[in-house]
Amino acid sequence: MACRVRADGEKMILKFLDEESTQTDANREFRNPRRGAFEWFLLALIVFTIIDWAWLVAAAPRRAAAAEAELQAVQGELRTIRRSTSWRITKPLRWIGNTIFRLLRYVRRRLKLIGGR
Repeated sequence: MACRVRADGEKMILKFLDEESTQTDANREFRNPRRGAFEWFLLALIVFTIIDWAWLVAAAPRRAAAAEAELQAVQGELRTIRRSTSWRITKPLRWIGNTIFRLLRYVRRRLKLIGGR
């Protein structure tokens, strides 16, 4: 929503500036009676843009700290799993499975080279 408002505001600004550049100083106020309202709109648009950027800058450290805390929690869970008895018992099975997978992949690649597919 904010992006759409900002895009519409930019279109209005360009239209206003184009109108302003084609008018003379004498008839500017006469031909554009909404000029005061538009200037307030432009000021509000600038203020809201500044507030958006300030909020993003202020929220960045909090978001970084939350991400760091989540990373530490996940690393702690992984460490707990790897230290568990079931993980240590199944290590030989995982090794055999990985070795068979790598061997089959090697054979498949060699067959493709020989077969020319």
